[in-house]
Amino acid sequence: MVDMDTACLTEYLKDKKMSLDEFKKLDRQSDQYKNLIKGYEPFFNEWKKNKQQKEDKNSENKKDDKAKTLTINEIENQTENSKENNTPNQDNSWKESFAKEWRIWGTQQGLEFKDASIPTRENQLSFRFYEKDQKDYAAEITYSSPYNLSIRGSDGKIPDNKYFEKAVNMAIQNGTAIEFGNISSPEFKAKLLAACYKQGTAQIINAPTAEEMAKWPEHLKKMVADARNAAMAQQKSKQSQQQEDKPQPKTSAAQSKIAELRARIQARDEKIEKAKIEAKASGKSLSDAEIASLSQEGLSAEEKKLRDLRKQSREGNQEATKELYARREKGLTDDFKYERVIKEDEKGNKIYKDGKPEYLKKEDGSYVYKEDENGKPILSEAYKTFLTKLGKTSSR
Repeated sequence: MVDMDTACLTEYLKDKKMSLDEFKKLDRQSDQYKNLIKGYEPFFNEWKKNKQQKEDKNSENKKDDKAKTLTINEIENQTENSKENNTPNQDNSWKESFAKEWRIWGTQQGLEFKDASIPTRENQLSFRFYEKDQKDYAAEITYSSPYNLSIRGSDGKIPDNKYFEKAVNMAIQNGTAIEFGNISSPEFKAKLLAACYKQGTAQIINAPTAEEMAKWPEHLKKMVADARNAAMAQQKSKQSQQQEDKPQPKTSAAQSKIAELRARIQARDEKIEKAKIEAKASGKSLSDAEIASLSQEGLSAEEKKLRDLRKQSREGNQEATKELYARREKGLTDDFKYERVIKEDEKGNKIYKDGKPEYLKKEDGSYVYKEDENGKPILSEAYKTFLTKLGKTSSR
């Protein structure tokens, strides 16, 4: 008999519109029970197969995630080394390119590069850097795989920051995250964390916590803080530059006019506010007439007329309202007045871009307008509404 897995059985019974408790109450000798068990066996086999496939996929995803992470250790990970170096026929093509990049970097830094690989560890890459005229090595770099690295100095010393920065930089170039591995020294952690900030790595795994760093010596705290602040400033500068380089949308004549009007209104309000403060300081207050006079300073006769019309319109004067609309009508464009023709594809479907219709244009760049049976352009709905408010008929 197949395994009566509770999760599988519950899922199976759900399709049968039966609960697990109801199933358990059935007489095992009944036909209903026997039929359910008969149908459960193939269902269980398929369910188990799907479950295994899902687990295999999750396992592969975890392996992929691990392969995209460089673990950096202070103390060489012997378990990892043993596993890596006992893997037969492992692809070691990475070793040549890694060693070459480190060797070139070392030459640029004025360092001497020496191979330190152990012959019995075929899958390992290890080398040392020596400062000029120094007997002891400055740093020993050991890869047990492309994704596992240890860094150490001679006599237990922690190497200079530049070695950490190079290791992190290479990881970033290879698209890997940085994981803090087998590390005991606060100085090692501080230098690695500072390198991550300086090189701009996007993902740091198992980094030291704020509580842990609070116990560090002040010079290590400062090292990390300086690197983090510099990285933040650099990122801010980069974003600012990108914003400056971003092409700015062209400003239409209408937008320019509106911006100009808003600037004038702001200047007027500031002028009135300043006059109020000065009057108050003198123990006085501005009258409505004085405020009105200040608000009209610098306005042309036409602008004053418009302000008067708007005031009368707000007070319910219909004639003033009609005159305002009549003045506005003179500034309306044909694009507002008439229905434009929307482009269509070969199948006759209207063409939209970013949610907006693309209109058909003539060779001179002007729009093509819809026409009625008499060949006259058809009025837009917006213009019809405008004409109604103006008191004119829109059937023209």
